[in-house]
Amino acid sequence: MAETITKPCWRFVLLGFFVCACTLPAQAQTASIPMNFGDMEITLLSRPQGSAGHGYSEYIFRIRNQSADRAHTVSLALPFEKRSLTGDSLRDLRRTVQVGANETVRLSLFQPDHPPIGGQNVAVTVDGQRSDREMTLQPTVSGFSSAASYRRHRYYSSSSYGGSGERPLLRIGSRVKPIPKRVDSAIVGGPAGAMPPMGMMGGVPGGPGGPPMGPPPGFPDGKALPAPPKGMIETQQGMIETQPENLFPILGNLTGLVEAFEMGQVKILPVQIGLPPDSYQPVDAEAVETWSSNWLGYTRYDGIIVTANEWKSMPADVRSAVWQYVEAGGFLFVLGSFDPRGLSGIAEIQTHADGWKTIRAGFGRCAIAPNDDYSRWTNETFERLAAEWKAAHALWEGGHRNTIDAHQEFPVVEDLGIPVKSLFALMFVFTLAIGPINFLILTRMNRRIWMLWTTPAISLATCVAVFGFMILSEGWEGRLRIETFTLLDETSHRATTVGWTGVYTPLTPADGLHFSRDTEVIPQRVFEDYNDQSRSCTIDWTQDQHFASGWVEARVPAIFRVRKSELRRERVTLREVDGGWIMKNFLSVDIRRFSYVDDKGQLHQAENVAAGAEVKLKQSEKEAMPKNATMTHPLSSNGWKNNIHQMATNPQRYLRPGMYLAEADESPFLEDCLRNARQRKAHSIIVGNRSKGE
Repeated sequence: MAETITKPCWRFVLLGFFVCACTLPAQAQTASIPMNFGDMEITLLSRPQGSAGHGYSEYIFRIRNQSADRAHTVSLALPFEKRSLTGDSLRDLRRTVQVGANETVRLSLFQPDHPPIGGQNVAVTVDGQRSDREMTLQPTVSGFSSAASYRRHRYYSSSSYGGSGERPLLRIGSRVKPIPKRVDSAIVGGPAGAMPPMGMMGGVPGGPGGPPMGPPPGFPDGKALPAPPKGMIETQQGMIETQPENLFPILGNLTGLVEAFEMGQVKILPVQIGLPPDSYQPVDAEAVETWSSNWLGYTRYDGIIVTANEWKSMPADVRSAVWQYVEAGGFLFVLGSFDPRGLSGIAEIQTHADGWKTIRAGFGRCAIAPNDDYSRWTNETFERLAAEWKAAHALWEGGHRNTIDAHQEFPVVEDLGIPVKSLFALMFVFTLAIGPINFLILTRMNRRIWMLWTTPAISLATCVAVFGFMILSEGWEGRLRIETFTLLDETSHRATTVGWTGVYTPLTPADGLHFSRDTEVIPQRVFEDYNDQSRSCTIDWTQDQHFASGWVEARVPAIFRVRKSELRRERVTLREVDGGWIMKNFLSVDIRRFSYVDDKGQLHQAENVAAGAEVKLKQSEKEAMPKNATMTHPLSSNGWKNNIHQMATNPQRYLRPGMYLAEADESPFLEDCLRNARQRKAHSIIVGNRSKGE
């Protein structure tokens, strides 16, 4: 009987393993299976991989209209299944597109790094009718049980890579050979259960206080190890060959360990150069021809690695988006030779003795290796490479992103304090008026019954007075502040902007905030007090980046850091006349101060130049930088906002020949996110290069 029961059980167990083995790959591929919603066929092409501590996460969909004669309006929204979170959450992330007959469109949804999406899956609406079926999708960072746990993870994670505790995230091209990782010299145990000789050091494998001995990778349990391979180990005494007799300078009189080495119970691993262990998270991307054409899709990555052939085979819009990512502070590593000229007019190219090239373009960097022969690289080369994406990771992280700290760094209004004395005086007067005074007057008039209407009337009058005082002092509309720094490349007509923007409103704005589709918005509200009221936020990408609701509360500042990269036609024209320089302002705003360094290193300046005006520059006595000097990067250290102001005060220390700096009390390269603001305060610094055609 036992035998007849056991065999079927084993069959069921094997069948279960077979079903699981077949189901898991199928589940992994469900994202690429098209789903039909009437005439519409919708496919999830790509979703973000890896764990990022900053930047936007991009979800890419393909929508195909199978109707031959009818257009449809399609809306995709995250999430379909909403769940309650503790703290802020993104309750609606959507975009709507028009799809013509027999037309196929590509739709991207971008999710900021905060707050997390409160739910999962994608809701589909066609011509105003929401489908009962959803597309399966697990959003980024939704693995956290709540927004509070998400904030705790980011706040308490200890790491040398930045504030989020995440390792740098790299996007690696599909044709890049695996980059080796460094293996330091180490003593590993021999066969499992083998007793080490007497006299072994405590703490070594198999010794007192050390980990149990076991076979190293690649050797079966219970078999003696062959003779250890020859290699080199790094010690304080230098590099020593791994021979038994050479262990004495390292281990002193620990003869027991030497005997164990000779018996094959322990060995010394040879040193293998490569990237430092755990120095990055790899994301093996699909073919570069399918990559995103919007630079926001790369903001979550701390580095991108491609081969030279992959770079050349990229579509023009993808290559432009990747280079925009570099100019906005990212890091690009190219394996193989390619010509970087023409990509950016504001760039510094440095060639190293080993054939490597380092390009500083905009706020970011690009490194070019002559080939992908890793065996010819040195340990210093790998260390230098890891330091590049570590620096890119740390540049946009750090700091405690909360409203209080952000407002101290970037105040939107002068005083957020509550007028305690005025409120106390008002309450005291109100108490007297509604109580004793009201009672005495009505008693003298012999109309105490009137207290039934005079009491609420006095209360109403007090409320109207308080509300009227608020309106008179602050108005209906809010206040807006902008502080930006822009690199204007007149060669490629691309403007790269970083900075801050903040709003303050007496009443919650009904229309929310509006940003362009080229702007990365970084909310400064991650590490809030857990007792604060949580917010349900929404974003609509249909017309622009519309922060529709939940982002701004009445009388509470909302502050954001921003990055932006876009094509712009604004410029400054410069021409040399009779040994001097004439400048014409085509920046569309008035310039408070203007500085230009000519090819000879002479500094020329002007003040108060109106938009469209032409002025002759005055030569300054200040000494500019040498022609071959490297321009100091304004974002190279903490407190970059102070560094930007230093650039405006001492431009001769930062500008290279052929570059100019304009300071304005407007911000032409960042949109006003709060429309109809009553008070607007803006300040911008624009650094550009004189076009060679001038």
